[in-house]
Amino acid sequence: MNLLPLVYPTFARELVAARAALTVGREVGLALRAHRRELGVSQRAYARLRELAPGQVARLETHADDLKLADVVAALAPTRYCLALCRRPEPDGDDSRPGVGGAALPVPVAPTHWPRAELLAVVRGGSRRFPAHRHTEQVDYPPNWWWYSESTRARAVRPHWSAAGQDLPGPGPEGSSSSLEQEGAA
Repeated sequence: MNLLPLVYPTFARELVAARAALTVGREVGLALRAHRRELGVSQRAYARLRELAPGQVARLETHADDLKLADVVAALAPTRYCLALCRRPEPDGDDSRPGVGGAALPVPVAPTHWPRAELLAVVRGGSRRFPAHRHTEQVDYPPNWWWYSESTRARAVRPHWSAAGQDLPGPGPEGSSSSLEQEGAA
């Protein structure tokens, strides 16, 4: 009998690999998801808010590197992110030159900027990510819904991540107050 307590898998190897494999298209998707999370809206509500088709938002978040550059730049315009062409350092190591007119060069977003849940958390099977407007956390003990609906199935796999709980604070789908504010007012 194994008497060791359940502990989180560290996912350290997976996190390092996910950060090393980041592409520009994937980072654009992460930036748009971060913007949606700040607003606290679903993908459909974000599409309505931005006057885009829901499919366009989905493509921007999953395959931005397959879209036209102008579409990607326009999608990033209202966010805190932008595309930047950064110069590779010179082989001699002299990279201290300022930008145009003495202004500082844009700071590239480091792979460590993105939360580990955004890089690693996918639903079991890996077919999709958790909703950006929900708080996703790593769990060592499955949520109640899993015990009630799936634990008795043959070869049931415990989830490592869960978005069970409340939505993140922010405006609701139609620009109204979030479900947290509505519950607090009741």
